[in-house]
Amino acid sequence: MVESFDVSEVELKPLRKVQHLLRKIRANLTAHYRDSTLLKAIHPTAAVSGLPQQQARIILSEIETFDRGWYAGTLGLMSEAYTEFCVAIRSAFIEGNRIRVFAGAGIVEGSEPLAEWKEIERKASGLISLFAENNYGEKECL
Repeated sequence: MVESFDVSEVELKPLRKVQHLLRKIRANLTAHYRDSTLLKAIHPTAAVSGLPQQQARIILSEIETFDRGWYAGTLGLMSEAYTEFCVAIRSAFIEGNRIRVFAGAGIVEGSEPLAEWKEIERKASGLISLFAENNYGEKECL
């Protein structure tokens, strides 16, 4: 599927409320594959589904009681020369005067449920703060 690929070293990416581990993957597709084919092959990533991936996806489909919406979907651009995508690990859906915020945490062996829940709250609070009331009592969205 790819002629060559490169995986970067893990980087620490600090944000306002949390920090992330980031790893960039660059690949050159062989001529007969399309960008969308590669995207389908690698999505969803283990970071948002778990490992072993097939078993994790089955378990998630059995225990999750809601539609993830855009959470954990891909967002990006495609052109003839260049394609770049990221995984939407936090998202918000606005409908009328309601906002649904999606955030998650990686549950792995040894995870502490309360610590994971607090991590989800921190992640969501960063997104929620974008919709907070300003000093004039008006809603603002950055």
